[in-house]
Amino acid sequence: MCYETPRTRWPELVRLRCSFLRVNLRHDCRCLVMFVREADEMWEELGYADRDDLLASGYDLVPEEIELAVRWLELNDPDYAIGIEEVKNRSAADRSRDAAKATDGKVLSEGRPSKQLPKLGSNRADRAASAGVSLAQQEKLDALARKAPGKLGEVKEGTKSVHRACIEAGIVSVPTPLQVVLRLLPRLDAYDLAATIRAARDRLPQAESCPPAPHARAPPVTPKIHSGKVGTLSGVLVRPQGSSLVQFP
Repeated sequence: MCYETPRTRWPELVRLRCSFLRVNLRHDCRCLVMFVREADEMWEELGYADRDDLLASGYDLVPEEIELAVRWLELNDPDYAIGIEEVKNRSAADRSRDAAKATDGKVLSEGRPSKQLPKLGSNRADRAASAGVSLAQQEKLDALARKAPGKLGEVKEGTKSVHRACIEAGIVSVPTPLQVVLRLLPRLDAYDLAATIRAARDRLPQAESCPPAPHARAPPVTPKIHSGKVGTLSGVLVRPQGSSLVQFP
């Protein structure tokens, strides 16, 4: 399309495409294949540093993400509208599956010296980069190869995600609701913390009628917050900035 437009109007074409992408990218991103291909021919004429600079500065895109999305679109050539988030999710799933297929179980057991890596071929970082996955994702795949090859097989077949397979294999633990709440408490300011306590008190009659959960027998954790002092559930003292001491009974 850029060849059908006079070069003197290419700056306007870039602006129009940027506006088009802002509206349509979430619903149908198939145009990215053409836009990225033509960016190779346009960037120098328009005064950009390179193609990625045109994608980032001209189209307001993230070049690394778009390159992976375009690769998936070129390989699959969908004949239906598909948004960028769906393409990124499918691309990530395909890359994880390819990385799983390249993970054949010949990985170092935990605690063995890294100097033995060359005997097993490329190291973990190289394998992750080759498959286009993160190092953390490759570590999970290697753990599945060591501890749960059956689960790794399900990832290779595309019937299970890497994360789900690791949970079922006991490699990744899922935090309990109580652990999630305790983890978030230090992030609350005084007023949010007081609102949380009120909401918890509203549910106390319901909770008292239920048998204690295993994790409920753990000792209480007193979080630290910057905006006040925290006591027990029977009383919270907070001192918001610029105000007098407030006590929530």
